[in-house]
Amino acid sequence: SRTVLVIHENRLPADPMFFRFSWDAVVCFDERYKAFLVEAFPPSKIHVVPFPYHPMMTGDKKSSRRELDLPLEKKIILFFGYSVYRNIPILRPLAELGQKYPMHILALSTDDYSLKQLKAASRELGIFIEIRREAPPLSRLYKYLHASDAFVKHVDEEWREEVVLLSSTIHLCLGSGCPLVVSDAKIFETYGRQVLKYRTRDRDEFKECLTNVFEEKERLTELRQAVRESVGRDSAQVVAKKYIRLFESLQ
Repeated sequence: SRTVLVIHENRLPADPMFFRFSWDAVVCFDERYKAFLVEAFPPSKIHVVPFPYHPMMTGDKKSSRRELDLPLEKKIILFFGYSVYRNIPILRPLAELGQKYPMHILALSTDDYSLKQLKAASRELGIFIEIRREAPPLSRLYKYLHASDAFVKHVDEEWREEVVLLSSTIHLCLGSGCPLVVSDAKIFETYGRQVLKYRTRDRDEFKECLTNVFEEKERLTELRQAVRESVGRDSAQVVAKKYIRLFESLQ
């Protein structure tokens, strides 16, 4: 059999057996990973195969809202995942935006800590957040994304590692067509025009990103084009074919 090692970590494997084993190929996601892998593996064996995006699968906003029993006329902001508590710092600017745009904040999570923190923050700030305790399967998650005006993911940790892992959430959700609004944390450093990015502590810039979405400004048209290009270039089907070609080359 041929053996292929796919590196998901952002540092060299701790187990020295990885270095002693004679892999036929080592796969990483981009040139940042390759830069540290050459310290342990022959460069000729290292192959860059991008992390895949979910294929484009857009949907109708109003029919998705009816199916999910969500308000038809409000701007819907979606939080999703085990770490929804990280969005607490942007609740106040969301409340400020809510004075101009009727807004509905929806959080999906099954993480007890996240939900407890989010509930406490919403009470303290006097902001209503609808919490649905669920980790929806992919088809239902995409319904939520189709129903939403924006999916917000705020991260403000300081990352010390030179190479930070990719955001699998962005790769999973981008194909929905729902605009993704993210902070400029290092975990999002490889994403450019396909997301709306604000400086982590700049609340006005955050509000500007959402205003671009709500008012369908030119920046949103550019984003949608960039999303189609990114997903088309590195969709799951395209990436799968690259793996198949690599496996065939090792025969």
